[in-house]
Amino acid sequence: MGASGHAANDHASAHAHAHTPAHEHCPGLLLLICGPSGVGKTTIVHELIRRFGGLFSISATTRQRSPQERDGVDYFFIDERTFQEWIAEDRFLEHAQVFGRAWYGTPEAPVRAELAKGHLVVLDINLETGDTVRCAFDGKVRIAQISKSYGFVVVVRHNNGLETYYAHLSKLLVKPGDEMEAGMILGLGGNTGHSFGSHLHFETRFRGIAIDPSNLINFQTQTLHTDTYNLTKSDFKYLAEQYKIRHYSRKRKKTWYTYYCPGGASYSTPAAKAIMAKVPKPTLPTKNATAVNVANNGNHSAPTKPITKEATSTTPKKPVVQPKKTTSTAKTPKKAETQTGKPIYYTIKSGDSLYSIAIKYKTTVPKICALNGIKAKDILSIGKKLRVN
Repeated sequence: MGASGHAANDHASAHAHAHTPAHEHCPGLLLLICGPSGVGKTTIVHELIRRFGGLFSISATTRQRSPQERDGVDYFFIDERTFQEWIAEDRFLEHAQVFGRAWYGTPEAPVRAELAKGHLVVLDINLETGDTVRCAFDGKVRIAQISKSYGFVVVVRHNNGLETYYAHLSKLLVKPGDEMEAGMILGLGGNTGHSFGSHLHFETRFRGIAIDPSNLINFQTQTLHTDTYNLTKSDFKYLAEQYKIRHYSRKRKKTWYTYYCPGGASYSTPAAKAIMAKVPKPTLPTKNATAVNVANNGNHSAPTKPITKEATSTTPKKPVVQPKKTTSTAKTPKKAETQTGKPIYYTIKSGDSLYSIAIKYKTTVPKICALNGIKAKDILSIGKKLRVN
């Protein structure tokens, strides 16, 4: 048998059947790995097989075969009529129709044959769309809507600058302005937006900038590392890192690479990289705290207060090379101007972001957006003027 499994989603909706064993004594072991898409089931399966030996079951499917896939190795590719006949003949251990389109199932005969030989056989099955998604901390719903990339998304704002994002949901169960407590259900998991499998896209952001949620939450034990998290520059060290991204042409005949810096142009300069290289990597606290639930946990004992930041610590200022003097209209606001309440405008230049402008004028991104009637994700046009106070 080849190394393959269910690449389908929502496979927990499969119909399981009870069968009389073909052998009274089956020396093999059937192992079922079940979890949402993206949690690392395939990684676990391959590591189990590497350490202990065994076989990854091959699924049957009615979907179209891609040029890279091999029939009988990656999947058994059959037509829908044959699949329905196999269902009628009770030849599947389990089967399901995914998103109302293709069918997937695990043929029984090959699995029993390998078990009879004493082999370990592993099945990889995803959880079902519709799993409950719970709020991580106390807060208020800021966004509950559909997005082109995130699909159905909920953004909860907490009272310390932290926001949590819950994306690709199949259904929204809250609306903007709703008060949330840790553990309350806010939606159902799904596969909406730019997604290739049923899963929960979970983010933590501080003042609009992403921070690694695993620095706050131990997802294996469903607990916080500590009840108070000290936010430092180390949490934003990734902004100056450079990633090499591989691209393919439509028919995969050509390959090229681009480089991506999460912090944008101002973080990709040699001077900025030199500054951020001196910042140490974040270290995880070792003390465990109260349990927190993000999704799929019925025992929703969670902290009554959200994670707090260090009193003297804020988001790191962007390392910027000292610019040469120019005749640009963009100037740092004078103290007298800010006291009189006179509107101050900034002309957008190449490499600018709303965050860098907010830091320069000692304001916030939401305030700038409100003053100019724009959104934080809008693309800034070079030469356009923004009001900053």
